[in-house]
Amino acid sequence: MPNLHHLRFKDLPYPITNEIPEWIMDFFASSVNIRSSVAIILNTTDCLEHSTLSQLQQCYKVPCFPIAPLHKLGATATSTSFLEEDQSCIAWLEKQPPNSVLYISFGSIACVNEQELTETAWGLGNSGIPFIWVLRSDSMDGSQLEDHFPEGVIALLGERGLIVKWAPQKKVLAHR
Repeated sequence: MPNLHHLRFKDLPYPITNEIPEWIMDFFASSVNIRSSVAIILNTTDCLEHSTLSQLQQCYKVPCFPIAPLHKLGATATSTSFLEEDQSCIAWLEKQPPNSVLYISFGSIACVNEQELTETAWGLGNSGIPFIWVLRSDSMDGSQLEDHFPEGVIALLGERGLIVKWAPQKKVLAHR
């Protein structure tokens, strides 16, 4: 958008493919009609994106309401994921001291390359901090994720961490 902070293509959270997914096209189509809206509700916070929110409000002449983060508000809601959540991580969390576990998830859109996976694994291994790391089976090239771990990192991670294919994120984030 003109006058907003410029993003490079690689900054966008979409996988690079030859065709644009339908949900992105639907989003763009609804955005074209934004001037007829009464307001814009965005999943962000004013403290993070104040200048962008101000520019959007000036451009479209409608109020912008940043309503994030919502993770605690929806903590008891049912899952909206198509992937089966690994509930075993909650029992594992119960055994950890309060406020001691790092949660790592690249989300449902992002993909990681082998170098990013390696750097993250060694960083977690060397941190000494208990963690839950969500690694989807499709977050790389479809092969087994374990095949991509550098030699020795599984032993370094030990029982201090838990790697799951999908977690009940709202429950994990709301956990003590």
